Amino acid sequence: MANPENENPYAVLPASATAASSSAMWPESGVLPLASPWARLGANILDRMIVIGGGVAVAIILAVVAAVLGSSIETSAAFAGGGTVLSLVGVQVHQLVTRGQTLGKRALGLRIVDEDGNIPAWGKLLVAREGSRYAMGLVPYLGVVLSLGDALMIFGERHQTLHDKVAGTYVIIADGNGVPARAPGGGTGGVPVVAMVLVLGVGGIFVIGVLAAIAIPNFVTMQLRAKRAEVPDNLDSIRAAEGTYFMEKGRYLAASSEAEATASGAGKEEHDFPFDPGWIALEWHPGGQVRGVYWVELTPEGFAAYGACDVDGDGEYAVYVATESQNAQLTTPRDVY
Repeated sequence: MANPENENPYAVLPASATAASSSAMWPESGVLPLASPWARLGANILDRMIVIGGGVAVAIILAVVAAVLGSSIETSAAFAGGGTVLSLVGVQVHQLVTRGQTLGKRALGLRIVDEDGNIPAWGKLLVAREGSRYAMGLVPYLGVVLSLGDALMIFGERHQTLHDKVAGTYVIIADGNGVPARAPGGGTGGVPVVAMVLVLGVGGIFVIGVLAAIAIPNFVTMQLRAKRAEVPDNLDSIRAAEGTYFMEKGRYLAASSEAEATASGAGKEEHDFPFDPGWIALEWHPGGQVRGVYWVELTPEGFAAYGACDVDGDGEYAVYVATESQNAQLTTPRDVY
């Protein structure tokens, strides 16, 4: 007999089973096999892994892309990870309303039903059930205690949490289509699967954490190096301009000063290059906005062109110098950006 997904799944059972007393709707009758507490715990952990792990994974991927493109890793990762989490939450809500199953419950063969065996109405699922669960954690001072008590109530006779009791819902063992299983017994199945989920879950979270701990700092460093590379590139260009000026005028030319340059402010954000008569006479200008600051001083041997930047915004400057005889060289430690 066909069983539409949103109708009472017990309609497929013999009339004698559904017409029995209310006690026939409990596991000992073999009609309504309740999910074990461990199966419910495993499904809950799996749901959190899907939502949070998905957000973290996408954030790491976007961090790689951001590093390659030279955009802000922090902003890209935050928006990407947050957007993924919201999208996955939306998928979970859709599955919950249409099937009575989250992705984790569906993977472990569990389903939420009401006392009549139907998929609960969306108001009962989202407002009464899920709303009451998250509202408990928001209660000042008592939130942790209420949430803990809510979770521990699954070890009761009917394996209902407090938010199940508020909504009048039960979590049962179902087949792949969400139809309640007919295997007799107390619905204790799923423990080996839950153990596997726990092991894989903890291992997966650990691996993601290790990869994030290794990858993100490396990509941040790569991005900072790419931004700092502006300074030696510009100094080498300034050195070439000084060489051309010397060939035409027989002397080198000072441009700006350390005080004037640093007053324009090096930092994380790009800014307009402050032209002064020296740069105009030298006929040198950057290709666009800059993060660094630049000045040229005359020396007995010729000139020294300086460039400084603070692309990580920590207040410590990375300084390069170029002279008439050498290209730009970093004079501060390599880990200063």
